[in-house]
Amino acid sequence: MGVTVNPFNQEWKVYLQSQRQMNFDISRSGWMGDYPDAATFLELFTSTSGNNHTGFSNKKYDKLFQESSAEANPRKRLKIMEKVEGILLKQMPIAPLFYYTNFGFLRPEVKGFVPNLVDRPYISYFKKN
Repeated sequence: MGVTVNPFNQEWKVYLQSQRQMNFDISRSGWMGDYPDAATFLELFTSTSGNNHTGFSNKKYDKLFQESSAEANPRKRLKIMEKVEGILLKQMPIAPLFYYTNFGFLRPEVKGFVPNLVDRPYISYFKKN
């Protein structure tokens, strides 16, 4: 690619401050969807999102995202969100590199386990035999 990169680490608070101030050329970030909907990711890149540390701002993106949030028809909403995602993929303020995975095993006698999107088991909800 012809790009020279000099990676460096920062203390966590300094890193977060650098991100907020957009004091970087390239920055690594991560996000875990906390609810089962594309909006958990697409909202991040709206101009008003407090989690948008990319500098990306697009009026059409924002407008379409708002439309998708107000659309009650699931099929129509999905079509709008596809357009929102298309804008993001075309302008590429991010470069997704990987996604998190986890493998876990559960003994048959464990009852009441309910998996969740952030992969944090709520042990207090397990049923006792």
